[in-house]
Amino acid sequence: FVRFVEREGYDVTYASNIDLHVTPNLLVGHKAFLTAGHDEYWSYPMRAAVQAAQARGVHLGFFAANEAYWQVRFEPSSTGQPNRTMVAYKEAAQTSDPYATDLDKANDKYITARFRDLLPIFGVVDPIAQPENAFVGVQYHGDPFRGDMIVSDASSWVFSGTGVVNGTPLSGLLGYETDAIFNNGYSPPTLQKLTDSPDDWGGSHMATYTTATGSVVVATGSMQWNFGLDSFGNHVEIPAAQQATRNILARFAVVPALQPPAPVLGSSLAGKNIKLSWTQAASGITGEKIYRATTAAGPFALLATTGVGTSYMDGSGVSKQTYYYQVSAINAAGESPRSNITAQTVK
Repeated sequence: FVRFVEREGYDVTYASNIDLHVTPNLLVGHKAFLTAGHDEYWSYPMRAAVQAAQARGVHLGFFAANEAYWQVRFEPSSTGQPNRTMVAYKEAAQTSDPYATDLDKANDKYITARFRDLLPIFGVVDPIAQPENAFVGVQYHGDPFRGDMIVSDASSWVFSGTGVVNGTPLSGLLGYETDAIFNNGYSPPTLQKLTDSPDDWGGSHMATYTTATGSVVVATGSMQWNFGLDSFGNHVEIPAAQQATRNILARFAVVPALQPPAPVLGSSLAGKNIKLSWTQAASGITGEKIYRATTAAGPFALLATTGVGTSYMDGSGVSKQTYYYQVSAINAAGESPRSNITAQTVK
């Protein structure tokens, strides 16, 4: 990944986990936070810093898998040097981590267990101490595995200009650890699945979502995405993965001018008509794009491009068929992320 971004001429700077841990405002002034290694162990201050940046519109790119899985603490060395010992009790946290056994509820959010276990096991209610998919979009679900990533939403802006279609394999890019979308109540509401790749645990996913602040998040869901970016280590460059990465970094280079219409609502009318309506959140738009699918998971196909408005009538459906819709805003600069999904059944 580093060889790719340097060769392509991106303006990047580098920081360690310790830098992020000790400097809450480290990401101020940057457009995006990128992580591309085996970034499994995060402290509470690290995650707080990234989520605070996201709340200000900083984009997040997770070009790996198994990120922010275990919470850790940094403590002094035996000679008193700060942040020289990484503490992680992991599976033994419930019985061995002093923060879990000291009866002091104030420090429970720092217990060194899985982020996803802090509420169900330790009763921690906290905006940082949550399952990792709450801000990554996907989360770790298995290893080892090696295989192909399978494109499931070729219409996404991520795959623009790559030449892929739904079902295209990105050879050798899945593994050795993989992430997936989890139905645990923490998935971001605008989450869009980009790949659906069979693995030994049911399937891995690459995904993207956009927050209300305009922060775009992309997670590849695979450690091996970067194998397709450069030939280092005798890997084979995959042009589709390279172009998708360029698309992501291009989107990260600017704060999106457009937000999706919200909320998008639907109603079934007589004559096989589905009416969509929304409140337009963006100014300066020139129209909307209407997307439709026959399952909530997609793929969503472009149904229509309209002029500026707050409603659309779809009369092309089949009786008794349920359709799923998303709407995006457009202007001369491009297209917003897509809206929430609304479902309606044709009468």
